Amino acid sequence: MTFNSKAQLGAALLGQKKHAEAEPLLMAGYEGMKQREDRIPPQGKPRLTEALDRLIDLYTATNKPDEAKKWRAERAKYPQVAPQVAPQVAPPPQEKK
Repeated sequence: MTFNSKAQLGAALLGQKKHAEAEPLLMAGYEGMKQREDRIPPQGKPRLTEALDRLIDLYTATNKPDEAKKWRAERAKYPQVAPQVAPQVAPPPQEKK
């Protein structure tokens, strides 16, 4: 959870275009999760690929194509993960009047 939090904070800074501040948090978040990948529960696995996606976004935004290419290659090692959506729940039946 610590490293996911770092990655999330880095993503927020990336969204604010604070690239220099975002980079170390994104890196620490990804590297920490990668080191502990075998201990991440299944529902948390998408966080790892999300961190990779943010690194790709960072290096694309900062015009560092070689770095972006490196992280795209790392990202390609993981299957595409479908976004998790809440199941649709039918509304309760309404009373007839």
